[in-house]
Amino acid sequence: MTRTNASANPAAPNPSGQLDAWGWIDYSVPSPFSRWRWHIFVNRFLICLLAIVAPLGAQSEPYACPDTAVTVDAGSPEADQEVCDLVARASTQLASCSLEITRPLTITLADSLSDDCYGQFFCEDDLIKVLSPQALAAAVSDDSIYQALPDDTFFQGILVHELAHAATDDMPCPFESCLLGQEYISYAMMMQSFPDDQRTMLIEERFQRQIYRDEVSLMILAMAPEVFAQKAWLHFSQRPDPCGFIGQIVDGTVLLDTEHF
Repeated sequence: MTRTNASANPAAPNPSGQLDAWGWIDYSVPSPFSRWRWHIFVNRFLICLLAIVAPLGAQSEPYACPDTAVTVDAGSPEADQEVCDLVARASTQLASCSLEITRPLTITLADSLSDDCYGQFFCEDDLIKVLSPQALAAAVSDDSIYQALPDDTFFQGILVHELAHAATDDMPCPFESCLLGQEYISYAMMMQSFPDDQRTMLIEERFQRQIYRDEVSLMILAMAPEVFAQKAWLHFSQRPDPCGFIGQIVDGTVLLDTEHF
């Protein structure tokens, strides 16, 4: 449908076909007033378009950490580099206990995770999700042993924990699952990543003794994961050759798990 301006000559319509103030196609010569309204419409449209597109363009691309198979998407180039630095440090620590990260991994930061987790490893997607440092600090409860740790130290520990999961995902297992062995290694490596003086603050006095193998169990892991973390570390550190013991778990020589009927 078209409409002509009463002041225009119907026999000589304007071929430009511009919209008038009501949204109709106006074939007449536009008045200065209608041109002014048209420019306002165009300017507002462009401003809205820029408001939509600009945030999309500001998003950072995933960053490949140098000399690793890890890609990081932490939200900004600066954060990507910081996480990559932590990955390099964690990889060195894990390698000292014969834990190699050979699979390609993507690490992303999140504001929240399911099941009240601090971090998660999704083996089928080669994906690690970790709470951002700010979200992690807010997620630690007042009665947690981890309250004694600086935020950056705990963040590093969670990253080490999840990278250890990635490194042990394909270790030999005669059962449907060898969760205990993987969690033992992941918690031991997490605790090892903390500075000695800070880790000492985490160990409750009641556990300052010899820790036996049957004290590190799936039941304790499920019921009291922070107790499990302490006992896993103490049992690991009390071995004559701690990293050698980790190597035995990884190659299947030592089996912490049992078959569940």
